[in-house]
Amino acid sequence: EIGWGDADFYRAETITFGIALKAVFWPSESALHIRGFYEKPETFSVGADVYRIDLVPAAFKALCAYVASSFQKGADGTSITLEPGIYGGSYFFKSHLYYFFPRTCNTWTAKALKTAGLPVSSMFAQTADNLMRQVKKVGVVISGR
Repeated sequence: EIGWGDADFYRAETITFGIALKAVFWPSESALHIRGFYEKPETFSVGADVYRIDLVPAAFKALCAYVASSFQKGADGTSITLEPGIYGGSYFFKSHLYYFFPRTCNTWTAKALKTAGLPVSSMFAQTADNLMRQVKKVGVVISGR
């Protein structure tokens, strides 16, 4: 599971109006949230819409390269770990990208999918619902709607 967002908003124990306002209106530092899991996604994401998107190897490699390009690297060339993530086994990593509206987690995800050759537009992915409408056209429902 991979996500990207405003570093302060994403990592806050309590979301305040100020943190939310800054995330939307001021270009700010961002973070990636990464978690690996062994169980099937539909087991891990109970109650969520889960879609399988089949990619040919070259498309998967392009998707991985897009995600990898979002990490900020240290002097030794490795990703910079910030702290443990939202749930067990997850971690936050520093990103070199800046978060602000209209560059949101949804548009980042849409660009990742487009990089993999899927017909997804970041222009029409400002909200999760808009992004998921596009994903539904290219994915297979595993669980959810």
